[in-house]
Amino acid sequence: MTARTKRREKDEQGWEAPHTAWLKVNVDGAFDSVASGDGVASGVVIRDEAGSVQLSAWKFIGADQDRVRRKWRL
Repeated sequence: MTARTKRREKDEQGWEAPHTAWLKVNVDGAFDSVASGDGVASGVVIRDEAGSVQLSAWKFIGADQDRVRRKWRL
């Protein structure tokens, strides 16, 4: 099984709603040293049990690796 196949299976599982009166927080991050010139991005989405977005936010940090390490204290 390849990494691509595993990812496809994971994507097909879909999003599961939280219990009633709960919110679900999904976060993601990415680093791209080629296309964005050493950029880091992160994002967050908060949804209720109906799947309605309550909050979404993202941030792109175009930076060299030293700045990224300092920012994230790596």
